[in-house]
Amino acid sequence: MADQRESCVGAEHAFDAWMQNSQYRGRATQKLVERWKQVGMSRESRNEHNVFMPKSPLSDVLQKVGVKKEEPGKYSSKRWLRDWEFHMVVSLVSAYVVSGRTNRASDWEAWILDAIRNKSLSMKPELISRVSGLLVRHLTFDSWDHAKCVLDFIIAIDHNTGHGNLGKQVYQLSLRHTFTSLHYFAQRNDPVKTRAQIRAYLQEHNAQYVSSFIEAQTA
Repeated sequence: MADQRESCVGAEHAFDAWMQNSQYRGRATQKLVERWKQVGMSRESRNEHNVFMPKSPLSDVLQKVGVKKEEPGKYSSKRWLRDWEFHMVVSLVSAYVVSGRTNRASDWEAWILDAIRNKSLSMKPELISRVSGLLVRHLTFDSWDHAKCVLDFIIAIDHNTGHGNLGKQVYQLSLRHTFTSLHYFAQRNDPVKTRAQIRAYLQEHNAQYVSSFIEAQTA
């Protein structure tokens, strides 16, 4: 789902089928339901049949196999998203990134970053590792905009986990691939200038210690 390189249609269709199933079972967090209704699928996806959905309404199929319909949000997260919902959102955003749909990716990323910054979501190591996969995909593009997005996530995670804690081994392991990818991004794009840009951006956001940590990871 996260690597729909030619088109994000497959990822959007998979996400939509999963959302409808979760909502029927009362498991979908309402904030995510509202977000999906607000953002929705791209025009390209809406114009193609969703191969992940049955020909009959999904509710009819689930009823026939004995799945009970639950009240919307009955088993959902009371704060922001459950971990598995977060994983699905990040997979969808990854598909947008690799297929070049940067505007749609940015819309979702702004929503995720806000939750990380205000600590609506507690960034456990496994969630950081999942985000790291998204950030590595950003760094396959030789663009400062993509790199800046990666740094924004690192800064937000630093704030979420407690300023200065990214030096702890558990977080080092979770972000190792991101730091390595940042190193190679700089190597490909005027190393001296790019490293200086990265350091300056981190310093501007009071996370300058991360720059030395990146260098230590890639030494």
